[in-house]
Amino acid sequence: MSKVVKDKVVEDTRRSFDFVVDENTTAKYYLGIPSSDQIRKADWHYSKIYNKALVEGVATEAEMMDILRQRKIYTPEYMSKLESLQIEIALKINEMAKIEDEVVKAEMALQIRDLRDKLYQWNQRTTGPLSNTCERMAEDAKMEYLTSVVVQMEDGTPVWDSYDDFIAEPNQRFSIKARFEVLLWMQGLEPDFLEKTPENMVLSEIADAQKARKEAKQLQAATTEAEQAADKAVADADAAVSKKKPRSKKA
Repeated sequence: MSKVVKDKVVEDTRRSFDFVVDENTTAKYYLGIPSSDQIRKADWHYSKIYNKALVEGVATEAEMMDILRQRKIYTPEYMSKLESLQIEIALKINEMAKIEDEVVKAEMALQIRDLRDKLYQWNQRTTGPLSNTCERMAEDAKMEYLTSVVVQMEDGTPVWDSYDDFIAEPNQRFSIKARFEVLLWMQGLEPDFLEKTPENMVLSEIADAQKARKEAKQLQAATTEAEQAADKAVADADAAVSKKKPRSKKA
């Protein structure tokens, strides 16, 4: 969107996201740059929750890693399989790029997608427990505060008047969506980053190509049908004219 300021058009560079309110309504929201004061308050929320969790006996990331090692979850074998899956994905992506046959390429893309799912599940063996540490809880609190202050309406008005209003947001689906969008933004990721993996881009391109070919065939069939109809109409018209012509009298 662009705005006119003293006869000059200024492009709105804020990142935005859409939220489907219901089947008939979609609202657009924007992400504003947090002020230095808001960043300090976000850091304060981090420290507050970190200290509270620590006092209540929640493990730190370092302590959780020790527990994972003691329970034989984080082991050299775990890391070996993790690296093996990463290497296999990279090799298959490289191989996929060289394939010209559409069917074979699509099959390879699906294999890579399956491998990526396996990598995610394998990662969860450690990322799951680590999400329940002092650091992760504190980071969640910081992200919640930042979400409460950076999400804006089109005119720049904050959606929530305060952090407490964000926490009390009755539409949990919206608050979760907003927080996810802010998280991606803070991490430098695009909203559709999952769609832009090599395998998903290949599958999307193949689907688009197949759709284009189908539409071309339909257009060709329609054109042929129209030409045949036109030829028939001309033939019928010629036949009608021939019938109307008077027969020549014999001398």
